[in-house]
Amino acid sequence: MKQDWTDEELVEYWTLDQTEISLLANKTGATRLGFAFLLKFFQLESRFPNSPEEAPAPAIAYLGKQLTIPARLFFKYDWQSRSIKYHRAQIREHFGFREVTAADTNAAAHWLIDKVLPYTISSEAQYEGILQYFRESKIEPPSNKRLKRLLRSAQSRFEENLTKHIYEQLSPETILQILDLLEIKEAKSPDENGESQISNLAWLKTAPGSPNLETVENEINKLEILREIKLSNDVFQDISPKIIQNYRRRLLVESLHEVRRHSESLLVMLLASFCFLRKKEITDNLVELLINLIHKIGIKAEKRVEKQIIGEIKRVGGKQNLLFRLAETALEHPDGIVRDVVYPVVNEQTLSDLVREFKSQGSTYRQQVYTVMRASYSHYYRRLAVQILETLEFRSNNETHRPVIEAVETVLEFSARKSRFYPLDEIVPIKGVIKKNWESHIFETDERGRERIERNKYEIGVLQALREGLRCKEIWAVGASRYRNPDEDVPQDFEINRENYYAALAQPLSAEDFIEKIKEQMEIELNLLNLITTLRASKVKIHFIKKRLYQSR
Repeated sequence: MKQDWTDEELVEYWTLDQTEISLLANKTGATRLGFAFLLKFFQLESRFPNSPEEAPAPAIAYLGKQLTIPARLFFKYDWQSRSIKYHRAQIREHFGFREVTAADTNAAAHWLIDKVLPYTISSEAQYEGILQYFRESKIEPPSNKRLKRLLRSAQSRFEENLTKHIYEQLSPETILQILDLLEIKEAKSPDENGESQISNLAWLKTAPGSPNLETVENEINKLEILREIKLSNDVFQDISPKIIQNYRRRLLVESLHEVRRHSESLLVMLLASFCFLRKKEITDNLVELLINLIHKIGIKAEKRVEKQIIGEIKRVGGKQNLLFRLAETALEHPDGIVRDVVYPVVNEQTLSDLVREFKSQGSTYRQQVYTVMRASYSHYYRRLAVQILETLEFRSNNETHRPVIEAVETVLEFSARKSRFYPLDEIVPIKGVIKKNWESHIFETDERGRERIERNKYEIGVLQALREGLRCKEIWAVGASRYRNPDEDVPQDFEINRENYYAALAQPLSAEDFIEKIKEQMEIELNLLNLITTLRASKVKIHFIKKRLYQSR
């Protein structure tokens, strides 16, 4: 129980009513004050305090004031006498509670295993859950020591049941595949510590690096190893992700020697949990690498063009005078050699600067960026992007983004071909895929003078559309966690239990009520802002206004 109580809280929670005062008959002094404390404590906590140290000083003082008994007498109340046992029985009878039995603790353990442990790993939540169970059952809970033993026993039984449940669902082939992750094998290259041998488990634990060819290939190889393990998603269908994540973390912090010491069933469950979540995590990593890759193409192109513009474009001063001197020299020596006639008047470097300046003004900044993007993509980034696209499967629940999925399929269909252009008879999705500012850029004229879609430029436009769809979750990756199907974020029984979910979120069912609540809050905050800003003499600063607005919420 908390030790600090405000005056308002004391009045609300520690005031004795007439019925409670009648229970204090024939009790005086320390006994009267001690009984009153036990009564109100049990009313609030549905249990008795373990020692007088749990008593809040403000509450004792407030009870003493109501009973006209000095608060210091509370410490003379005998916590070991036969009287306190009688007082507890009297209080239990008053609230309709009874003492706990062995059958009650066994039933509570079963309730924990069925209703609490499958959904939470927090010890505090489990402790509060078991107290709530006893409270609703009108049973006085056991002591803290017995409660902790009860929790440990329930947790152990839950883990045994879960381990057995998962182990029995896996085929012998899958179990062998999972256990094979612990075998030491020859690594493709020595790790950072110079070790040339490593287990697949240790290799699968390694984090991805920056988006380059080696990183992409490593992540794809990891995903292929995990996909080869015939581990169905149904194995963990009825288990909370928090529970699976907890077992995964347990495996990550243990050394290979410690892992091998577990029983086979527990070891298989730990490895299965790791594989199940690691496969999702690596899928997320590949999606993230793809997103960063697409972003990197544009950023590097912009930086390169900007650097080129800054480095190469030089404003040539006195262009009119130079042109006059060139024209005059050309007229005076129409048959002369350029190097002998022109260069003495205007040197070669100045003429080169003039040519570069003219060329830079002849094409826009965006066109130069597009050109650099196409060049860098075709030489290096295309290989990375295609490898990721071939490994992952993208879907969308929105028909608006269906053309992007079809465009990705088109890119993969022609990825192995060496033709620069798409065939003339091929239907290539453009509407809803290629941005307006990029659409005119994807067309080029072939050697026969026909306007056709250039593959590399089209692929860049498709990747840009895919990146935007993934970032806003309109497009999702099969087998991912962070980039999963957004429909999985909503409870499947939402329509059935809609009222319960809204109550848990403390939100009204009606949209009109929700909007009205927002309007009222905005009006309060705007009035507060108006009030503060009118107090010019107080020299109110904007950070103070922000603090007040935040506190008003």
